[in-house]
Amino acid sequence: MALTDIIPEEIEGIPTDVVEIGPIKALSLDPKKKYRPFLAGVSAMNYRGTACTLGLFARDREDGELVILANNHCVARENAAKIGEAYLQPSPYDGGTMDDKIGELKRFVPLRYASYHCPFRSFFGLRNWWRKRDPPENVVDLGIVGSISAEPKVEILNIGKVYGKRDPEAGDVVKKCGRTTGLTRGGHVIGVHWSGSVQYGRGEVWFTDCAIIRKEGFSAGGDSSSGIVTDEAKAKVLGLLFAGSDTHTIFCKLSNIEAYGNVDVVIQAEPVEGSI
Repeated sequence: MALTDIIPEEIEGIPTDVVEIGPIKALSLDPKKKYRPFLAGVSAMNYRGTACTLGLFARDREDGELVILANNHCVARENAAKIGEAYLQPSPYDGGTMDDKIGELKRFVPLRYASYHCPFRSFFGLRNWWRKRDPPENVVDLGIVGSISAEPKVEILNIGKVYGKRDPEAGDVVKKCGRTTGLTRGGHVIGVHWSGSVQYGRGEVWFTDCAIIRKEGFSAGGDSSSGIVTDEAKAKVLGLLFAGSDTHTIFCKLSNIEAYGNVDVVIQAEPVEGSI
């Protein structure tokens, strides 16, 4: 090190010092905590579940109610739930109790299994799975929560408002905020016609017409239901995360969510008066 590399004790009369502080990162809010008003991108799940993420807000086309969109396996327990079951924020695994109820299961799109594990057959020692030669197709993993009983904030944690919506396109760069991995950015949509098998607790489900993101660490268990949005200042929502691996993430496309759910996803901070 030359003498010219040494920082002087003062510059223009202002004292200087060198302190090692390590890499500096942007700070973000913890999605596992309880939020009131609550918003998307935070921990939330059926009262009999473990942990998932609150997905998106929408208007029910049937009655105009403001509703919450999340995965079937997060709100309807893979078809096993009864309509009216409680939805908690935060999730049970993160300390949520019935005092943290923010809504109730209104309806869901049933998952159609390619193979199915029946606990009753297993208990009696019978063959506990069945398989069709041509597995039934699914395009969404979707449940709808209504009867909202706490104040909502129509934004996504660590992201803010969304300013548009569309289906994903190959080459899109995306981000999301989820219960487990928080805010992750820089995922690349590498396909918008993905088909494949997803293993659930109750069996195997074949999906088609979904989108796939490539980025290691983009999502993990507990991030299910996270809204996928474009990685730009005025983000556009593209769909709803429901599955993945260490290197890739799968999500339902926006048009399929709206069609099968019979809803319109809310963008920006639209008025929510009368929703509680």
